[in-house]
Amino acid sequence: MENLDLRPLSPRPWRTWIFDCDGVLLNTNFLKAEAMQEAASLWGEEPARALLVYHRLHGGIGRKIKFRHFFENILGQNDYGRDLEHLMERYGALVRQRALKAEEATGLRPLLEAIRRRDIPTFVVSGAEQDECREILQARGLARHFQNIFGAPDSKADILAREIAAGNMPAPRLFLGDARYDHEVATANGCDFV
Repeated sequence: MENLDLRPLSPRPWRTWIFDCDGVLLNTNFLKAEAMQEAASLWGEEPARALLVYHRLHGGIGRKIKFRHFFENILGQNDYGRDLEHLMERYGALVRQRALKAEEATGLRPLLEAIRRRDIPTFVVSGAEQDECREILQARGLARHFQNIFGAPDSKADILAREIAAGNMPAPRLFLGDARYDHEVATANGCDFV
């Protein structure tokens, strides 16, 4: 995926900005796909490629759902608890190493500064593991721009519904995403979408 250019966006007229992380803030989609295939290769190259296909078709959902699909539907296993944890840890370590070096979206920091100067609530709603996403954005000096950073195990749909109901994301809202799921979740929750 090409690096997004966020320079043309203006903080107005939205009262809340919501960003996906991978592929929007950071150019990590390719890196994560590589890490997923590499981590799953312990179970064979062909199953790892099948997981990669599933991963690409289901952008925006959490890795645990993808890895359960891997064990249940690709490998045909029912008892995989320890293997799932091992795969999650291996994948997480690979992602953290690579995400710390990933390219940022063009114009990201000036846009975040412009939004911050207007005191507009800004959030990250990601399919990535919440603690990992927070750790990476903190290490890169980006976490300070967001009121909160949300991620798995909660789904994007659950996060948006919860935060909107709590009054934390006033309308009009803009959701910046890069997956069909992002668009579906955004529009279902009354957000404009880019």
